[in-house]
Amino acid sequence: MKKSIVLVSAGFLAVVFMLSACKSAPKPVDEPKPAETPAAETVPAEPVKQGKPIDETLTALRDRAGELSSETKKYGIDTFMPDRWNDAESARKAGLDSYGIDYDTSKSAFENAIVLFESLIQDAFNQIAAELEALIVQARADAVAAGAPEYFPDQFALADESAESARSKKNDGDLSGSYDTAQIALMRYRTLINGMKALALKDSVDRNDFAQYAPEEYDQAHAEFDKATAAYGTADAVAYEASIEMLRLAYIVNNQGFKQWSFEEKTKADEIRALCDSIKAAKASKEAYARAQSAYTKAVAYGEANTWEQAYFAYTDSVTQFASVYQEVTLKRNAADLAITAAKARQQESTGLAQQADELAPLPENAEGFSDEEYILDENVPVEETK
Repeated sequence: MKKSIVLVSAGFLAVVFMLSACKSAPKPVDEPKPAETPAAETVPAEPVKQGKPIDETLTALRDRAGELSSETKKYGIDTFMPDRWNDAESARKAGLDSYGIDYDTSKSAFENAIVLFESLIQDAFNQIAAELEALIVQARADAVAAGAPEYFPDQFALADESAESARSKKNDGDLSGSYDTAQIALMRYRTLINGMKALALKDSVDRNDFAQYAPEEYDQAHAEFDKATAAYGTADAVAYEASIEMLRLAYIVNNQGFKQWSFEEKTKADEIRALCDSIKAAKASKEAYARAQSAYTKAVAYGEANTWEQAYFAYTDSVTQFASVYQEVTLKRNAADLAITAAKARQQESTGLAQQADELAPLPENAEGFSDEEYILDENVPVEETK
C-alpha cells in the first residue's frame, strides 16, 4: 500500500508585550538597579537544502531498500558476505540521511542500495543453494541407508516432494522460496534419520531390558517420538526438534544399560588379569598380554568419555584375551612341569638300575672300556648296523 506524506509548514508567531509604567507610582529610593545582561551572540542558521517534496516514488524506493535489508538479515547474508552487505547498507543509510532534505541524493542512494542488495541476494542464494543441494542429496542417501523408505514410506515421500519443489522454485528464479523449501526438505530427511537411529536404540534397550536403568528417560523418549510423528509434514521444525530430543533420550537409556554391563565385565577382566599376573604372564606371553591390556585401557577410556556401549565391548574383548593368555601360559607351565617330572623320573630310574647292577657285579676301578666320559668310540672298531 502506497504511503503519502503530508508536509506541514509551520510558521512562528511573535507576540510582543508592551509594559507601561504608571506615572503616579514613585520609584523606590533604595532599590538597586538590575545589572544589564549583554546581548547573546547570534549564530546564523544553516540554510535548509531545497529540493522536491517527498512523493510516492521516493517512499517506495525507501521501503524496497528496507525490505531487501531485512531479507539479507533473515537469511544470514549479512554475515555470509559481510563486505558486500556493508556497501549496500551504507548506500541505504545515505538515502535515509538525505530523505526529506535532498530528494535527488536520497533517490540516487536508495536506487544504488537496491541494486547492491539484489545482486548480493542473488549471488548468496546461488552459492547457498548449491551447498543446500549437496546436503539434501547426502541426507536422502543416509535416510535410505537407515531404512526410512521402508519404515516411513509416506513421510519419506513428503521429503522427496519438498526437495523437488525447492529445485523447481530455484529454476523459476524464486531464490528465497527455493531456500525455504530446501530447508524443509533437509529437516524432513534428518528427522527420518533421527527416527531410525532412535528405533535402533529402542530395539537394543528392549532386547536387553535396559529401560529399568532409566525409566523416566524411556517414557519421555516415547512421548517425543509421538510428538515428532504428529508434527511431521505440518510443523517440520517442531518435528525435527522432537526427533533430536527423542534420539538424545534413547541414547541415555541405552548408555545406562551398557554402563551396568560394563561394571560386570570390568570385574571379570580384573579377576582374570590378576590370575595372569600371578603366573607372570606378562613375561611368559608378552605380546598377547600387551594386546589384552590395550583392550582394557581402551575400555577405561570409553568409560571416562561416557560411551559405555563401546566400553562394554572393549572390556569383553579384554576378558577374552586375558583368559586366552592365562590358558596359554598355564599350558606351557604344565607342559614344562610334566617334562621336568618325567626327566626326574628317568634319572631316578637310571640311578636305581645302576646301583642294582653294581651290587650284583661290581666293576673294578678304571676297568677297560669304561671311562668318566659319557661315550668313547674307537674309530678302528666297526659298529654293527642296527637291524
